[in-house]
Amino acid sequence: MPASAGWRDETNFNGSFESFAETDLEGNESTASDVSYMVSSKLLYNLYQESFSSTTTVDKKYSSGFSNLNEKSKNAKTKFNVAMGFGQPLAGNAHRFFVGVSYSAGRIDEEKSTKSVSYECPEALKTATNYYWPYDTYTYCPKSLEPVITEGASNTINVIESGLGFGISYNVWQLLYVSYGVQQTTTNNAEAFLTSGNVNQNYRFLGNTWLDKFYGFSIKSTKPGVPKFRLVKKRWT
Repeated sequence: MPASAGWRDETNFNGSFESFAETDLEGNESTASDVSYMVSSKLLYNLYQESFSSTTTVDKKYSSGFSNLNEKSKNAKTKFNVAMGFGQPLAGNAHRFFVGVSYSAGRIDEEKSTKSVSYECPEALKTATNYYWPYDTYTYCPKSLEPVITEGASNTINVIESGLGFGISYNVWQLLYVSYGVQQTTTNNAEAFLTSGNVNQNYRFLGNTWLDKFYGFSIKSTKPGVPKFRLVKKRWT
């Protein structure tokens, strides 16, 4: 959390709740929600911490032609950062620069289900017949067959995510901090095997490791005993 240096002079609590819902023309309702919070506080004279937690829940329904893309998942993440302040402070600030390390952990639970699709002729069209004289008589469908979708067993893929990061923030002048950080994130392999009647499906999520780079700035305008204003900008790649 390299851009949060401007908040470290006092204990702060920030929280948010977001919710989204939509219904398509077929009546399929999709929902998404996110609950998150961050606590920033001073531990010792020059030692500070930020704790962040976020839980995102998604239940996405698609139209009948794309129902195999339906998504039902829960993504929970926590991150803990400890920063140490150094250097001769500027006026109104505790320290000139901060060096911090962070650890993050997360879990993604994604539900998968078996689904079989067959095609049947509507009953009203089965009266149409044709003849191969003198051998055979058969029933045929003069229109496109209708898909019949049969839902089967379900299971959940559990993906574990962890990350270790490093960041530095520098107080350029009284109001402005600039920051930079990196974090290496790793996910594990995950697998779920589903069986329902004659339908067998094996879902597999391949683990990965990547490096995120963060940079940001924070602007702080403050005087003792009066309300404070801060602007924080963060970006990562």
